Amino acid sequence: MLLSQKNKKIGILGLGKTGTSSYQALSGVASVICWDDVSATREIFQTKFEDANIVNLSDPQWNEQDRILVSPGIHPLHQIIKIANSYGIDITSDIDLLFEEASGSNFIAVTGTNGKSTSTALAAHILKEADLDYPSGGNIGDAVLSLNTNKPGYVLELSSFQLDLIKSFKAKIAVLLNITPDHLDRYQTMEAYIDSKKKILSMLDENGFCIIGVDNEITKNIANSLTKSMIKIIPISALEPQPHGVSVLDNIVYDNIFESKILELQNNKRLQGTHNKENIASCYAICRILGVKPEKIITGINSFKGLPHRMEYVCSIGGISFYNDSKATNTDSASRSLDALDNIYWLAGGIVKDDNVESLSKYSNKIKKAYFFGRDKEIFAKAMNGKMEFTICADLEEAFAIAFKDAIGDKPAFKNILLAPAAASLDQFKNFEHRGEVFIRLCREITI
Repeated sequence: MLLSQKNKKIGILGLGKTGTSSYQALSGVASVICWDDVSATREIFQTKFEDANIVNLSDPQWNEQDRILVSPGIHPLHQIIKIANSYGIDITSDIDLLFEEASGSNFIAVTGTNGKSTSTALAAHILKEADLDYPSGGNIGDAVLSLNTNKPGYVLELSSFQLDLIKSFKAKIAVLLNITPDHLDRYQTMEAYIDSKKKILSMLDENGFCIIGVDNEITKNIANSLTKSMIKIIPISALEPQPHGVSVLDNIVYDNIFESKILELQNNKRLQGTHNKENIASCYAICRILGVKPEKIITGINSFKGLPHRMEYVCSIGGISFYNDSKATNTDSASRSLDALDNIYWLAGGIVKDDNVESLSKYSNKIKKAYFFGRDKEIFAKAMNGKMEFTICADLEEAFAIAFKDAIGDKPAFKNILLAPAAASLDQFKNFEHRGEVFIRLCREITI
C-alpha cells in the first residue's frame, strides 16, 4: 500500500499490467478512478475488481484529480494529457510512486535499445546470490508497484516510454547500454528517441554513478560529453580495455573501477555473443558499486540461466545447438545474435520494422543457410539474393523442419539453428513470446 498517496485523488489510465498493479497498491489509500480505451480490457478489470470506479474520460471527475497515473503505452498526444494540462493536474508514473514510497532505497535504473532485460535480470540474480535482496521489475517481469516497498534496493528496467513519464525518480546507479534506431513510429525523429534514452542520466541522485556503454557510437558520444560535468562515470566495453571502467574481452573481466583485477569467466551458453559481454560488464560494475566482492560476482554470472526468448539456449541434439532469440525484433538485435555464433541455420521473418535488412548480409560467412517466413519474407529474400543461400517458407514450422533436415545432413560437427527474426511477430503470432514458445516446442518434439 502506498501510504505516501493517502487521501489523494488519483486517476489511472491504462488497465493492463501497470494499471492493475497501481490500482491494487492505491486502493484503500487514495480515492481512485480508472479508465482504459479498450472495452474488453475494462470488462476484464471490472470483473476482477468489482468495486473499481471506472469513469469515462468525458466525466468531469477527471478534471478534479490530484494526479493522473498513465501507463507507458499511452501515446503522448492522448486526450488525457490535454485534460491534465488544461487543469494543472500532475501526470505521474508507477516508477515515481514507488520512489516516493521507498525513497530511502537504492534504485538501479537500466535502459538501452538492446540488452536491458538481460542486464536487469543478471544484476538482480548476482545480487541475490550475494545475499542482497534487490528485486527486479519495470519493463521486465513484475510491474514496480507489485514489488514490496520495504526492500533495500531495486533493479528496474526502464523503456523509453517509461522514461518519458518519470519526474521525481532518482537512481543511485543509472545504466545506459546502447542506442540504435527503434520505436520511430512513436518518436518523430531519431534525435527525439536519443533524448528519451538520455533522460536516465538526469535521474541520478547527488552521489550517483553513471554506467555507460562505449561500444555504441551514440552512447560513446554521450559519455564523452558527460566527462566535463559528471565525475562518477564508469565506461563499459566488450571490444577494448577501459582504463577507468570495466571491459569483458573474450571470457576475461578487466576491472579498473576500484582496484585492478583480472577475472576469468566460464563459457556460459546462455550468455553468448559480444552483446552479452556488454551486459556482463554493466552488471559487474553495478555489483562492485554496491560492494559485492569480485569473485562473488563471477560466481553469480556463471550460474545465470538466461532469459526466455533472448538468445536463449534451448538444447543440443546430434551436434546441433538451438537458440531462441525471438526478442530480436529488429535488425540490430538480430545482428548481435548472428555475430555470436558460427555454422548458423538462420530462421528469420515477420513484420519488418526498419530498412536495414540488407545490413545482415555481412554475416553471410557465418550463415550456412537462411530460412525466411512470415509476411515480409520476400523483403528478406530480395535483400539476401546473391549473398547467401536461402529458402522461402510459409511459416516458422516449415522453416524449422527444413533447417533441421539441412543441418542433420550437413558436414560441420557443430551447428546452430538460430531463431533471430529481425522482425516483429504479429503477422503470425500473438507476440514475440508466443513465437519463441513455438520454436521451443518444435525443438522438444524432435526425434532422431
